Amino acid sequence: MRKEFTAPGLATATDPYSVGVQAGNLIFLSGQVACDRITGDIIPGNIKVQTKIIMDNIKYLLEHNGLTLDNIIKCVIHLTDYDRDFAAMNEVYLSYFHKPYPARFCGGVKALYPGCIIEIEAIVSQLSS
Repeated sequence: MRKEFTAPGLATATDPYSVGVQAGNLIFLSGQVACDRITGDIIPGNIKVQTKIIMDNIKYLLEHNGLTLDNIIKCVIHLTDYDRDFAAMNEVYLSYFHKPYPARFCGGVKALYPGCIIEIEAIVSQLSS
């Protein structure tokens, strides 16, 4: 059985998807982009700015459901300019995690939602480590 995973005050998706879906002890977060979590408006900025916004939004979502970033077991990251942005993204990303780090994929894509240069999705476990 699956159920929606969200937090109070979050902007709702206008397309047919959920911010997150819980299935058993796992939570699958849809790709997060750099947006104002209340209005849903994209917040422009360089890769460090957009990575921080996304990670803060994921942290907010998890904390409002009694979880932390330590519950993340895997991240998938898409960058529109891998060569230019990987190192700077990784620097910000690293500031949110400690060992053992979540499993991760990071790759380049041609395009994301207009104004976005990064998207991060996550798989979260409700089980404590």
